Amino acid sequence: MPGKALQCGKVLVAQVSVLAQAKACGYIFLVPVAKSLLLFLWKKTSPVPLNPEDALKSRPKPAVEPPVLPPGVLPAPLERLLKKYPGLVRHPHPFAVHFPIVFYYSAALLSLAYLATGIASLDSSAFHFLGAGLLSLPLTMLSGTFSRRLSYPREPDQTFHIEIFYSRLLLILSLAAFAWRWLDPRVLQAFSWTSLLYLLIVLALPAIATYISYFGGLLTFPLDKEER
Repeated sequence: MPGKALQCGKVLVAQVSVLAQAKACGYIFLVPVAKSLLLFLWKKTSPVPLNPEDALKSRPKPAVEPPVLPPGVLPAPLERLLKKYPGLVRHPHPFAVHFPIVFYYSAALLSLAYLATGIASLDSSAFHFLGAGLLSLPLTMLSGTFSRRLSYPREPDQTFHIEIFYSRLLLILSLAAFAWRWLDPRVLQAFSWTSLLYLLIVLALPAIATYISYFGGLLTFPLDKEER
């Protein structure tokens, strides 16, 4: 009997060691990838300082007239559709942007609810919402690029550098959090300093999404304090 217990103990230790090595390899892989992505993000983003006050002053005014589409830029059927329904140029992005915001808020709130109650289904749902946010964010970014280039073709990307920079940062953090939770499903169950770091990343996602939405919303509802 003691021999069987000792053998089972050795097998359990070996399995734990393998899992620990797999997690360590995952973390070792994620750290340089995240570092490279952040460096790429920093180099590709506008060198202009991310000063919110300067960004507020440089907000373009909302287009009163339908956007002028340069001929030959889009496929003929799509160009005819946008000329017939110019609202399609401006409205898809404000519509799509609500999805990642709701998904990230849900992931953060459900993670906190899981820590408060210990109900496992809340943790699973938080992971599902995190994945939904990661899936919807690239589509939202593409719709924003599409609307920006059609509605404000003469505005340089510098004008929108806050949205561009923090959207890319949001995508990187979302991917990191999703991969972390995928590699370590029990990251919040045995709470430790790594769990705290993961939780801070998840909580940062809705905060960053809200920050981006504030400056994006100024295109539709600009501040007119200077005009008063």
